[in-house]
Formats: sequence, C-alpha cells, structure tokens
Amino acid sequence: MRLAGRARFGLVAGGAALLMAASGPVSADGVHERILEVSPVFGVLQLDDNAQYSSATPLTGLRLTLNNSAWWAFEGTVAVSPGQTQSYREGMLESYRFQYVFDAENRIVGAVITDLETRGISNEVDTDLLMVGGSFLLHVTKQRLRPFISIGGGFLDDLSNADEEPPGPFSDAFLDFGVGLKYFRPSGFTFRLDVRDLVARKSDLPRENPRAPLLAAQRDLFTGGGDDGVFLQEPYSPVDYRGRRWLNNIAVTASVSFPFGWVWKDADGDEIANRFDDCPTTAPGVVVDGVGCGIDSDQDGVFDGLDQCDVTPIGATVDLVGCPSDSDQDGVFDGLDLMNDTPIGALVDAQGRHFDTDEDGVLDGLDLCENTPLGAGVDNDGCAENPLEKQLLQGDKIIVQEAEFEPGSEEIEPLSFHAINKVAVLLERWTGNEERPLKIEIGVHTDGIGAAGFNQELSERRATKLRQYLLETFYDMGANNLVATGYGESMPISSDTTEEGRAANRRIEVLVLSPGDPPEEYDFGADEEEEDLGGFFDEEFDEEFDADFDAEFGADFDEEFGEEPGASASDATEDAGADKVGEIELPPDAIMPDLDEDIELELPEEPEPPKVELE
Repeated sequence: MRLAGRARFGLVAGGAALLMAASGPVSADGVHERILEVSPVFGVLQLDDNAQYSSATPLTGLRLTLNNSAWWAFEGTVAVSPGQTQSYREGMLESYRFQYVFDAENRIVGAVITDLETRGISNEVDTDLLMVGGSFLLHVTKQRLRPFISIGGGFLDDLSNADEEPPGPFSDAFLDFGVGLKYFRPSGFTFRLDVRDLVARKSDLPRENPRAPLLAAQRDLFTGGGDDGVFLQEPYSPVDYRGRRWLNNIAVTASVSFPFGWVWKDADGDEIANRFDDCPTTAPGVVVDGVGCGIDSDQDGVFDGLDQCDVTPIGATVDLVGCPSDSDQDGVFDGLDLMNDTPIGALVDAQGRHFDTDEDGVLDGLDLCENTPLGAGVDNDGCAENPLEKQLLQGDKIIVQEAEFEPGSEEIEPLSFHAINKVAVLLERWTGNEERPLKIEIGVHTDGIGAAGFNQELSERRATKLRQYLLETFYDMGANNLVATGYGESMPISSDTTEEGRAANRRIEVLVLSPGDPPEEYDFGADEEEEDLGGFFDEEFDEEFDADFDAEFGADFDEEFGEEPGASASDATEDAGADKVGEIELPPDAIMPDLDEDIELELPEEPEPPKVELE
C-alpha cells in the first residue's frame, strides 16, 4: 500500500474514532481550565515511502499550549524522531569496451563505448529528524470529552546530514492538518490523542538516470582513470536528485497535559474569563463579543442568543423573545406601522398606510373594482351597485338583445330605445369620465340569413347609426372613447337554423376595450351638414342655376324687375329688393336669402326618446 493511501485511511479512521468516542459528552462542570498547559509528547512518525527514509520511527517531544477559551487554543511543538535511516543507491562501472574514432589526419575525434558492465549498491545512513511546528486548535464541544481539529505548519530537518551527503535529506517546511480528542480531569490535567498529516513538498527526491553508466565511462576514458584513478572502472550515482512530489508524513501522538497559571473564572458563564469580561453579569444564553458583552445584531433590545427573531427591522416593537408584532396583520410591524387599525386584507405601503385609489370608501385590497368613478354608488366590495355596470367593469360583455333594427335597415325600432338607453347611461358615465375614462366598443351582430357581405355592411351601418344616436342623445358621452364596430354574421352565438337562434345572433354587445383618453365632445354632424348643403355654396352650381333660370324665366323676370338683358338671376335677386320672384307671391316681410351666406335649414326632428335612469 502506498503511504499516501495509508495517510488518508489513517486520518479518516482516526477522525471517525475520535468523533464516535465523543458522541456521549460528559458534563464540563467542575473542570478547572487554566491558561497554560505543558505536555510531554510520545508517538510514532511515519514518513512517506518516497522520502527514502525509514517507514516508522519513535517521536518524542514537548508541547506548550495557550488556551484562549474553552473553545480554541494555540500551541507549539518541538519533537525529535531518532533512529531514522536514510536509504540511497550507488553504482560501479566494472568494465566496458571502447574504440577510438579518427579523422582524415589520424587524430582522435571520439570513441565508441560498448559492453558496459555495472553493479548497483544500496546504502543506508543513520540520522535523526527534528520537527518544529505550531498550530491552531478548535474544540468541537466544551465538555470534558472534547474532539478538536487543528491546522498549522512547521519544519522537518535532518540533524545528521547537514552537508547533504548522501543527497536529498529532509530539510523542508510542511503544512499540518490534524484531528484529536482531549479528556479533561476536574483538576485540569488532560489526556490527549491526535493524528496529524504533515504535508511537505520536496524538490530533491532521487529519480532514475539511465545515462549515468555511459557518462561514467566517458569520464573514465577521457580523463584516464576518472574519479577513482583506475582505468576501465568508475563509481557513479544511478539517480539524480531532481524529483518533485508532495509527501504525506503521518504523526500519531499521545500526551498528558500539565496545567499551570491562573484558573479560568467565568462568573456569568459566557466563556469569557472574568479578567477579560467587561460585562460580567451577562444573562445565561446571551451571545457575547470578545470582551464578554451581549450582542444585539438587530438592535431590538433583545440580545442574540435570547432573540428568537434576530433579523427584526430597526424600530419595530418586539416581545420578550425579540419577535416583532403586527397587531393589524397588514405585514408592517408595530413601531413601523403608521396606521395600526388597517382592516385585514387591505393593501398598505411600506409605512403601513392603507389607501383608497378610486375614493369610493372601500380600501384597496378589499376593493374588487378599483376604478369605480367618483360619486358612483358601490356595494361592500367596492363594485358598482348596478349589475350591468358591475358586469361591464369586470370586463364581461353586456349583450343587448332587446334592441332591434328595422329589417334590412339601420333604423332603430322605436320600442328598442328603452333597452338601449338603459346601457347608454353607463356608456355616458364611463366614456365621459374625467378622472378614469374607458374606451368602450358597441358591436352590432346580424344573423346568417342573406349574403355575408350584405350582412357585414348592414351591421356597420347599424353600428354607425347607433353611435350617432348615443352621441346626439347623451351629451356627456366622450365621443373619442366610444367605438362602433359591425361584425356581420361572423360571430354567431347560436344556430341560424331556428328563429330563436337567429334572434339570439341579432344582438348588440358592449365591451370595455382599454383605458380611455380625456373625453371630447361630439360635433353634432357639422361635416354631414356641409356635405348635404354644399351645392348651395358651389360656384359651378351657381353658374348652372343662372343659365337655367335665364332660359326659363329670363325675359319675364327682366320685364318684371327691369333688369338689363344678360343679367344673372342671382344678381337680380340681390339687387331687386322686391318681395316676389317671378310669379311667386311672397309675404311682405319675406326676405330672399343671401346665397353668399351660410343657410341654416330647420329639419323636422324625430321625437326624442325619453332617457331612462338606472334602476
């Protein structure tokens, strides 16, 4: 088995055995721990096989320990491993053959060497190793039976081979990793067992040199006898010392510690001796700093160790075990909460303040309809009391099937205005809302009877007509937030094979599309009026009218009003100042309109259907 493998096995087995031995801790009561310990050390040092030293030799020394607390300590060790033997190899070239090589002028320029006969020699020298090191110990518990781990470093030196003959002696630094177990007697004496791995990096280990015999023969041949002065034989070293390797050197030691110095006294049991304790009356269980004073990491007035909630925000009110309270259960602790009476479920800000975004009297978080318009009546859930309005605000379609149009026409049946007006009140409230307007679509659908193209065009005309009626009737409606769309027969909700199905498909749907824009007033058809009356203001139309008038009535008109031949009818009417045109008798107070001015026509108005307020 290689030594590295044995080292790992020894550390694992030793560590497991020590921790198993500590699985049943003995009470630390009555242990008089002292600041200093002196320990004679006895054990075995087993060097790595690649170090060319004896595999295992005794190790004796002295250890001095400084106990900073029951948990950790520093220590230094000086030990000697006597009786070590360093192995090394030598070789002897006993014979060889050679033949000189000559150039053209018969001068020797080289030699051919063959048939080398060699003999290997193994030697040993006695030596003593010195180990000097220091390490840091951390105890796993503070009971009388204490496992510990250690880490440190030191130096291994071969005392008997200072001149490096043979080469490659130990003179190297090492890292020290170990585990161990201490047993404390009440008097303070300690029995200790530990296992350490001294890890060293050597760069002068022996390695095989296959060219060594040939180099020895060349040295012997060309110097006439070499190092020993005997021709045809020569001593040599079969290895060079340039090998590099990490070495695992295992030290197993046992010791008895003799304590001296003052006894650690810790009146408050915080593991800080009285002489170092700035707070000697710390309560049991409190986590303390290096001078024995309690730590309150979250600054809530309850020390760590007693604080069961050690990440409480600064300023929060806490109980005796350091946990914050939240009396209104809004997620903001008392002491940080500016409103301690928040109803359960209401949304709050970082300071615990609840709010009511739509100002309907129902707090956000409890408000199921957070965009209710100002002044609208709401229920306990903050939603509109009107079922249709609640349906609209929840994003559902309102289907108006009681509204009908004249067959094949966009004209609204008179009996349908009641159903339309019932929904129109909601459209007016929301499209014209100054604070939170909504963009709302009125969609008109037809059944599938007839051509699809005709039904599509019909639905679009009906949608436009319906939008016009709503805007002209409900003056507070936001024209820019009311969208009219015709869908034709493309979205049936029933079968067209029955009258009931066709009636269901002929419907008006109202749906919220998105938040709206600031509402704008309706222009009441100014564009349509200009389009309808544009002929009266068209210059070409005036010319045609004059020509036709002259042809039909020109002579009689001139004779009646005394106009010069060729004058236009329009000119005549402007200049006549008369109370009649042609043979038409006009009332004395009638005035002919000035065709250069705008004409306002009074058209017969349809009776305005009554508005119906929401129930």
